[in-house]
Amino acid sequence: MTDRDLRCFGQTDRPHQTLSEYWESIQVDLRIPEKIQGPEDVRELNPAHFVDRLEVGDVSLGWPEIYRIKVPGHKTMAGWTNVYVIKQGQDAMVVDTGAPADISRYIFSGALVYLEVDPSRAAYFITHPHLDHAGLVDDCVPKDARLYTGRADYGFMVRSLSQDYMVEQSKRILDLGFSYSGIESISRFGTGVLAFDSKGRNLKLVRDGDSVTAGSLRFSAVGTPGHTPGHMTLLYQGPDGRSVLFSGDHLLFNVTPGLSFRPGWHSAMSDYIESMRKVVRLNPDWVLGAHGGYEEDWRPRAKWLVDHALRRADRTLRYIDEHPGVSGAQVIRNMGWRMQGTWDQVPAAQKWFMVETGLTVLDYLEGSSLVVSRRNQYGMVCYWTLEDAVGLVLEDCAGI
Repeated sequence: MTDRDLRCFGQTDRPHQTLSEYWESIQVDLRIPEKIQGPEDVRELNPAHFVDRLEVGDVSLGWPEIYRIKVPGHKTMAGWTNVYVIKQGQDAMVVDTGAPADISRYIFSGALVYLEVDPSRAAYFITHPHLDHAGLVDDCVPKDARLYTGRADYGFMVRSLSQDYMVEQSKRILDLGFSYSGIESISRFGTGVLAFDSKGRNLKLVRDGDSVTAGSLRFSAVGTPGHTPGHMTLLYQGPDGRSVLFSGDHLLFNVTPGLSFRPGWHSAMSDYIESMRKVVRLNPDWVLGAHGGYEEDWRPRAKWLVDHALRRADRTLRYIDEHPGVSGAQVIRNMGWRMQGTWDQVPAAQKWFMVETGLTVLDYLEGSSLVVSRRNQYGMVCYWTLEDAVGLVLEDCAGI
């Protein structure tokens, strides 16, 4: 373990030859550094308490050990991220990292020490570049360690840092009829975030079907776009023919995954539905998501998630049919969200989620030839069902 790895855990003055010796030395000193801004009633946290050994696969048949680290994400919407460690001997694959918070660094790094995983020998797989999944890469993943992530998502992450990209994103939202006063607070929760710096890294960009390795461990990358354009899941096929899918944010049991808007990508919802069909065809024996727990029979949940997306699209179609020529902003505001107070009182992060999801529904309906959009005389994008749009003369929809 290098000095940098020890710094990630907050201890730089205790060199030891082995990871187990290092862990033994800190058993009596697990206080959180003062700089961590956690709950007031939290004074001591043992990273080992955040590690679960999962009953997935039979080690006696040659399966690796599979652990879950519940990495807390202070002030993140997700609460915590399930980071998975697949370990066989000295070989280890780490799936995702957690959010960039002091307490997250402490738990993530300490858990790897507890599991006797050498960070420099492990390989890392990032399902998608949201901060609660890739936020610790720069701090806790050694530069020379093999780091896998999806090629498409990486491309969008890099592109999103450009001014042109942010202008295009803002323009799409403004064209729907959202006000200038609210665009800044909404857009800053958009996609212009660098989850990690790739400079000097041993970065491996993967596509659907690519092989992913960690020493003797072999996996398959499975493209599951929808939550993000290049969301990837990781499939392990056990020696007994059974398999486990590390599903990231594609299939979750406690929350409904959001679907992303990206300028130039207009098929998020249809991609998500097809990705779920792909998972059903793969038919893994276990599905392990990045948030919450898991259930032995994941198939009812997969069906419910697709049905939920289609029901929202159906409600939206009915609303447009009842309000022909309605602005995109009005459609999104009236999608039946559960929120406290008025639209203007909703926190910016939640508002961005609703705008982003609403855009994916509108794109799905238009891509399915169920609705058509046109600009009114003020340049605002308005919607009609296909039947109403035939021979349409555009009218002002600002007051709808």
